[in-house]
Amino acid sequence: MRSIDTASPSHFTITNEEILVKKLLQTHAPDGRDFNPEALLYAAELLMSQAMTPSDAKSDSCKLKLESINKDESVTIHKISHEMLYNCSTDGDGPHSTTMDIFESLERYSWGAKMVLVIAAFALSYGEFSLIIKYYPSNLLASSMAFLKRLSPNLLEEIKESKHRVKASRALAKEMVEVTKCILDCERYPVQYVSMDYNAMLEVKNRIRITAYWVIRTAVRCAAQLTDLMVNSMQKLLRKQLKVFHQLIDEPLMVVLDTEGRVISMNAIDMVMVWGASAYPFSTVNEEQLWRGESWTLKLLMGGIDPVVTQWVEEGRNICLYGSINIEWIREFTGVVRDITTKAGVQLELLYVGSNSREHTGHILATITREKLSSYLSHTNMIFFWSRLESIKNSKLRLYNGVETDAIIEEVTSLLTDDFNKENWILISEGSSMDMLRLHGREAIGRFTSFQVWGDGIEKVGILNAIRGAYDTPVIVEHYSGSKIVAYVDYKSKEEIVCERCKRLMQKCVLYQCYQKGE
Repeated sequence: MRSIDTASPSHFTITNEEILVKKLLQTHAPDGRDFNPEALLYAAELLMSQAMTPSDAKSDSCKLKLESINKDESVTIHKISHEMLYNCSTDGDGPHSTTMDIFESLERYSWGAKMVLVIAAFALSYGEFSLIIKYYPSNLLASSMAFLKRLSPNLLEEIKESKHRVKASRALAKEMVEVTKCILDCERYPVQYVSMDYNAMLEVKNRIRITAYWVIRTAVRCAAQLTDLMVNSMQKLLRKQLKVFHQLIDEPLMVVLDTEGRVISMNAIDMVMVWGASAYPFSTVNEEQLWRGESWTLKLLMGGIDPVVTQWVEEGRNICLYGSINIEWIREFTGVVRDITTKAGVQLELLYVGSNSREHTGHILATITREKLSSYLSHTNMIFFWSRLESIKNSKLRLYNGVETDAIIEEVTSLLTDDFNKENWILISEGSSMDMLRLHGREAIGRFTSFQVWGDGIEKVGILNAIRGAYDTPVIVEHYSGSKIVAYVDYKSKEEIVCERCKRLMQKCVLYQCYQKGE
């Protein structure tokens, strides 16, 4: 409900009135156009009086001949009506600002004509409002109007609860009409026959201007009250509909249509989260094509969320993501890694990515920052990171109809499951390599603690394969023999190659092959 407008004529001092009159005169430039305000006021008064009559009241039928309204005045009335409705629904800059805007739009009319046009605009809104509440729900027309305006089915009960506001608006409407009639009478009286001195005449004119201001401002406030009743009714219905909708679906949707209105994606939110604008036009076909070009890499996992991490990936650095809500494990793990990287001169970037349980990450993030344990994602980027994982999983499952046969789905699901179960985990990668190593809490600390076991292999195969090779037993169901031919560069080359299948060092052999074809 709106607060009461404390600004009233009784609060205005002489100085304030003088300032107001000057501002009003700046918006006043009548051109003497042919216009019959009395007839329009009569029509507005009749409209409001009939609207105020109870639906069961009996009245003598009568035929009325109303003069037709000029097109300019008709357009002006509708414009003012919409302006009052817009400013009331948005609160604008207050009733004074709306009132002055109306004065500017009516600069070509006399003071009385301005008042009549505004009252007619208010009567238009009031009449429509009254017709609905007067005949709703028994009348089909009133019910249809209420439906189109999205009003609540309990409209009558809500109006009864605010009957004092409706009654006050009716009383003010009657007073506005009576005051306007007086102003029209004053303007119609020939000035040359008035025996007043200059100061007295100036005072009368100023009274007319001030009165016009307050009548129009009152109409604006009355329109605001009616708008509140309508909007409150719509809001209650909307809240009810939203509540029902949220019971049906608890996740947001982004349905995409093509230029011809055909659905090309039932939900493009996951595409937006994974690829952003590059997924345009967000069709299912485009989604499939994008996934064909993706592999399980840190680039896919992070997606450019943090520019620093993106630079690490591009530079091919050793990166270790870790997630946990156990600050003691975090202290122990980061301490072990820091000791090893310092003593052995090994480069490994640690990055805390938090948890999907946001309520647990606040104090942990503060501790990591205060104790300088490692690098970390900001709170906002953590939300993006975990939302991205969910989107990757949802997108892949939707394309594969829920069948988890994809390596990306398996890895993402494992990370989400670990986080859901509140497990500590790490994920090591070398830049944008498709080879990544995921370990759990105590196992991760144990691997790094036994650095002496695998440390010597870092120079040959890198930290990731050194850790894996020292502990993992290759799982090969049957005998396997593989080879990889590379160009001969230097007999003394120390380059080591890791088997893509078992992740062990491959034995170096020299192969001499003749390419000369026989005759």
